[in-house]
Amino acid sequence: MGNLTDLARTAALKTNPYWPFSWANRKIYRIAAASFARMCASYPEISAAYVRNSMAGDDWTPGSSDIDVTLIVKPGLALDQEFAFLQSFWSGFDRLKRYFPMLSDAEVLSEAQLAPWLFHIARTPGPPSWRLITGRDVLAEVHLPPSPRWPIRARKDALWFYMDRFLPALNAPDTAVNRIDLQRLARKIGRLCGSNANIEGGRRQLLEKVLAVLDEAMGAEPPVEALPEREWPSLPVDPKFLTPRLFGFLVRRYEPNLHSRLGLGLAGTPSPADYAGAILDQIPNAILYARSSDLVSERRPLSAPDLGSHFRRAIKILLVQSEQLTLEDYADLPRLSGVKYATSFEEIERLSGRRLELFRFFREITDRIKGPA
Repeated sequence: MGNLTDLARTAALKTNPYWPFSWANRKIYRIAAASFARMCASYPEISAAYVRNSMAGDDWTPGSSDIDVTLIVKPGLALDQEFAFLQSFWSGFDRLKRYFPMLSDAEVLSEAQLAPWLFHIARTPGPPSWRLITGRDVLAEVHLPPSPRWPIRARKDALWFYMDRFLPALNAPDTAVNRIDLQRLARKIGRLCGSNANIEGGRRQLLEKVLAVLDEAMGAEPPVEALPEREWPSLPVDPKFLTPRLFGFLVRRYEPNLHSRLGLGLAGTPSPADYAGAILDQIPNAILYARSSDLVSERRPLSAPDLGSHFRRAIKILLVQSEQLTLEDYADLPRLSGVKYATSFEEIERLSGRRLELFRFFREITDRIKGPA
């Protein structure tokens, strides 16, 4: 399937400049979005469905862009009804993706969770780039103050795309699709950094320009010099591809637990707010998990370690939102979580493999996550 998708992407990218392919390639994307909209409209449990990011406007390229989709579930659904709907939806969505692989994984939210999700995922001071494709425009009914953390989240996203997508693509075979992916990722990193720089060129030039844009976006971030080579395996990326300011941002804002684990002393020491921010930035993923195909769909295997990981993340979020924690508390967070939520830890062990009960459990936990005060 992967090879066929790559062939289709290559064909689209090579023919995009020429009519009638320029029209036909875009038409296929519109048919995919319309098919998704029709599927969503067939479910009375859905309030609204949206396309996001580039597909919400006209700045998208067939063969390169994905169709990012979000649907909003009506409030007040009974547990059994919502669970049955989600199982049916994910089964239908999997079938639809076989015909339209440009559909990315859908995000499913309840109306009640839309406000906290939007507040904690904001990467710009304004509203998100969504376009309604069916249902009631629930997004227009949500009025939120700008999230004070959006600049940090935008830089964290830029660093994630650099480490997890751009650098692996840079090491992949040099093909037409790979070159277009590199350019697309470079532009995305530039947008997240708020840069107007012209990020184009060959592979080496792209790396140099992307690294310069990222470093400039760090602003006054305290630099931290790279570690001795023996410590490199404990890092998510080879330090040769990080500037001192990027490295400082990585161990202070992006993953503050790295700072203490690596024994970096006082250089750029994370504050309680840095630890809290890193945990609260996980709210969007915690909310999405409760209605995700990984939890609900019978086609996905349930893994006890994965369930435990998602549960511990949600519990940490609730703890940070309900307590004033010190630096010492953050170092002792696993123990504090176990003490305060001992009953929940015991319950999730009993529910292993029972999807309906696990859905109830995670829905109740994530419904307690707060939005802006």
